[in-house]
Amino acid sequence: MWAQCDGMSGMTSGIILANLDPSIRPQDDLFGYTNGTWLAQTEIPADRGRYGTFDRLREQAEHHLRDILDEAVAANAPADTSRGRVARLYGAFMDESAVQAAGLSGVADLLAQVDGVTDAATLVALTRVAPL
Repeated sequence: MWAQCDGMSGMTSGIILANLDPSIRPQDDLFGYTNGTWLAQTEIPADRGRYGTFDRLREQAEHHLRDILDEAVAANAPADTSRGRVARLYGAFMDESAVQAAGLSGVADLLAQVDGVTDAATLVALTRVAPL
């Protein structure tokens, strides 16, 4: 992703030379010159209004996180270890049938408290926010 600077070992540049569009003069359109090739070659996904390097980084991070979680589940670590706790939590999150079966039962008490809010003071007490 990062281009290596010529003549400066260990230094990186944020400009990816492959994305430069030599058909555009930088003094005429610096953005077009710097990103022209990338813009011409990259399709914005239909479900998004924009797409850039930070979107790609987010996708890569989500992929890596998924791999880590899948490895934790596959490891069958003891429940009292960090890996075991992560695996159990992830497994519970991914068990859609159990989530659907439980419905709102896990938050029923909280919903009842919210339903009982009749004024600002009760709301503040419920959310534990100090009044201004």
